[in-house]
Amino acid sequence: MKARPSAVSVPSGPIEIATRLSLRQIELEHFRDASRALAAFRERSYELVLVDARIGREDGLELAADLRRLPGVEQLPIVIIDE
Repeated sequence: MKARPSAVSVPSGPIEIATRLSLRQIELEHFRDASRALAAFRERSYELVLVDARIGREDGLELAADLRRLPGVEQLPIVIIDE
């Protein structure tokens, strides 16, 4: 069974995260801003979200709250990373 992709919105350190996920055969999609990540969730489903607490001028916690409001995302694991 092929794993569904994970959405990642982490401007700092995405290569290390991508490498670790690919070793576990998890496809990675990287989004540089919250609006693109939200748009992707309207198009497809994911199994995991990793989001930086600070996405440039945007707020990762706000993105997590926005994702939770989307249908079918209520139980999705969201990991907030704060470096």
